[in-house]
Amino acid sequence: GGQLTSTVISAGAGYGVPPEVFIPAPPPATNNPNGVGGIPASGFCAISSGTLSLAAGFSLLNAGAGYPTAFTVVALPSPTEPNIATGITLATIVFSITGGGSITGALCTNNGSALSNPNQITLSVAGAGTSGSLTANVLQTVTTASVSGVGTGFGTVAALLTTVGGVPVAGSIAASPHSIGLAWRPRPAQIGLAVTAAGTIGTQTGTIYDGGMFLCNGAPTAVIAVNPLSTTGTIVAPTLALTMGSRADIATMQPAA
Repeated sequence: GGQLTSTVISAGAGYGVPPEVFIPAPPPATNNPNGVGGIPASGFCAISSGTLSLAAGFSLLNAGAGYPTAFTVVALPSPTEPNIATGITLATIVFSITGGGSITGALCTNNGSALSNPNQITLSVAGAGTSGSLTANVLQTVTTASVSGVGTGFGTVAALLTTVGGVPVAGSIAASPHSIGLAWRPRPAQIGLAVTAAGTIGTQTGTIYDGGMFLCNGAPTAVIAVNPLSTTGTIVAPTLALTMGSRADIATMQPAA
């Protein structure tokens, strides 16, 4: 299978707001020639004078993966369409296959077991093809935050160790929010550090309130957030070190509002 490209072959008429296009998902593993399945594609319409431009009336946000054959769909009126009563001529979009025989996406078929070190994961591509490569984006958190050396000038209010970075490495598969890191964003850590009455941050292990969430090939950088009203003199930062890994956690699920 491959990913999709789109072509508007009939512009339609009478649309008051951009219509909706429902792109079918690729066949599941049981019916897909690749034996694995695929990734559903998604996109959106734009109208001009009630029609879809033949050149740019439909844009793919995610070209998907694992589609075995081309197909045609129509652009259906939006539920908020004001021109339903006056009549609408539906636009037509043809989806063709590109990238057949190459890697256009990856699906996890075996989640494995817990790892002591997320960076231990390596992926290999097997089968008839050659030259393919995959990099695992594995979630990790801060399990330990330690301070060595001495930091001074931090006033008397406890300092907050937080993080910047930890974003995924951009992939090479085009037209996918996953390839450019838009499908997921890191969550900064929140770790408390004790400050002495003299404004010193000494050697210690921080108190982790939230270890954050990052990707193993985008390790975060530790920074100290301080209250500028409580600092005294020149700030000299201590040496910070983060230990990354996984840990047991609790997830609470509730209905959407």
